[in-house]
Amino acid sequence: MESRPKVTVDRLLSSVTLLQIMSTGHGPKASKLVSATGFFFEHNSRKFLVTNLHAVISESEDYYPDHLVFQLHTSKPDVRMVRKVSLELYDAIGEPKWLQHCNASVDLAAIDITDVLTDNDYFLAWTPDQLLPINAKLNLGTEVLIVGYPMEFYDTTNNLPIVRRGTLASAWGVDFRDHPVCLVEANLQEGSSGSPVIVRPSNVLGLSIEHLEKGIYQGYVVGVNSGEYSALSLGLYKIWYGNLILDILSNKPPADT
Repeated sequence: MESRPKVTVDRLLSSVTLLQIMSTGHGPKASKLVSATGFFFEHNSRKFLVTNLHAVISESEDYYPDHLVFQLHTSKPDVRMVRKVSLELYDAIGEPKWLQHCNASVDLAAIDITDVLTDNDYFLAWTPDQLLPINAKLNLGTEVLIVGYPMEFYDTTNNLPIVRRGTLASAWGVDFRDHPVCLVEANLQEGSSGSPVIVRPSNVLGLSIEHLEKGIYQGYVVGVNSGEYSALSLGLYKIWYGNLILDILSNKPPADT
């Protein structure tokens, strides 16, 4: 049988990975296995895995995993080839390895993965200039893409996530109810927490030619999904603004200090 020709996969799909959040009983407390989504980010020549803070710890729910497993593609032409990486969440003296925002209410975490990478790993890492500037303009109802692993559903043969569509449901750049989030209307499920929310450059207004050229292939990171906004089942999801990632990685204090 003639083999199928190789195709070029949208690099957007290689920027996201499935997270298996696990516990072997070595953390502060034991907890059950869950899944989430994470994505890769590069800052100051270091590579990070970004996801929700509630994926790695939730004191209110007595939830304390001690490591996570994620996967990396190891071949550009053959996306079926991957390796799994186990990443400890605590160091030898029990200190968390993840970084989080100075504002404890921000549901984001970043973990440095630079030292576990090899030259054969193939993935897209988002960069600071691919975070959508707050002064950019998005119209209400603008289409966004949410890339992830809802209910751990994905292309298990080619190890690629799936993409859901949503629309911007609150004013871009405005803190909804005094939190640095916007809302997106979408049909999402558990496991999509930590998914990057992406807008294509053609849907962004007011960007310079320079910004458009930087984002034209993959798009811009609007923010990070952290689940449904409320228990009212309105289909509205909380999206933490992407610039908060830089606050975390630069250890920037809250704006009111």
